[in-house]
Amino acid sequence: MRIQALTARWNRIALVGAVALGCTIGARLFGHRIAFSQSGGAPEDTPVVLELFTSEGCSSCPPADELLSRIGSSATGVIPLAYHVDYWDRLGWSDPFSSGQWTARQVVYIRAMELGGPYTPQIVIGGKWECVGSDPRALARAIAAARATPPPGLVTLRTSPPAAGSHKLNVRIGARMLRPAGDKALLVVLAIYENGLVPKIDAGENRGRK
Repeated sequence: MRIQALTARWNRIALVGAVALGCTIGARLFGHRIAFSQSGGAPEDTPVVLELFTSEGCSSCPPADELLSRIGSSATGVIPLAYHVDYWDRLGWSDPFSSGQWTARQVVYIRAMELGGPYTPQIVIGGKWECVGSDPRALARAIAAARATPPPGLVTLRTSPPAAGSHKLNVRIGARMLRPAGDKALLVVLAIYENGLVPKIDAGENRGRK
């Protein structure tokens, strides 16, 4: 039921992947007020969301994990996110980062793009393009295509440091369309993510690897 509901909703938003926003909330944000915007200016100024569907139980996934990490640390204007699916968990290793929510999200993309079925490692670029997550050339082409495509909307993010003695971060998000979107429903997605997680795999196809 959950996957069907997500699919129906995705059909209504018609792959407006450019109206997506990822932010990392770390110690460096708590002392500053920042603003992030997705503009309709030069292609190099347009942020691109990268969504990698991966699993610690998949032997072909480590190269894709490494590629995503490398791009995230060296390229500007990209928002790298890794979603660990759960359908590998029954094959010898239960991925502690896996979730049925990420599997459902991948299925939504698979159906919207009319692909044969889910696979790992798969990377979705800007919500509109996809390729094998370990293919650097295909990924570079897709990122270039995403940057060359005018975004349908503008998303802004502003954070305010917490008050003294508080651990609550105030986040204000704004969104508006730059082009008519008809009567389709639109979503603004806020992702809070963490970097630098390096687990050791004790079983399954990647046993002994990090």
